[in-house]
Amino acid sequence: MTAVRVAAGEDALSSDADPAEARWSHTDMLLAAVIDAIHSLQWTYISAHAKRPPKQPEPIRRPGTAAAADVGKSTLTAAQYRMLTGEAPPLYLIQGGG
Repeated sequence: MTAVRVAAGEDALSSDADPAEARWSHTDMLLAAVIDAIHSLQWTYISAHAKRPPKQPEPIRRPGTAAAADVGKSTLTAAQYRMLTGEAPPLYLIQGGG
C-alpha cells in the first residue's frame, strides 16, 4: 500500500483525504500529533503570561490533507467588511473580540 501511495504523488490528494491513507506511517502520524500538542501547550502558556498573545500555531501538515492556508478562506478584514457593508464590524465578529 505504501508503494501505491507514493506512486500516486501529491496530485492525487484532495482536501478531504484521510491522513491515515497517506504516505506517513502510524508512528509518523503519532509523532506529528505529539509535536502539535507541545506547540499548543507552549502557545497556551505564552498566551496566559503575555500582554498580547501570539497567533495560535498551525498544526503540522500531514500528507493527504490540504495546507491550512489552502482551505477555503471565508474571513474578511475589518476594512473589507466596511467596504461591503458601509459599517464597522461588530465586536463579536472580530477575532478575539469575545
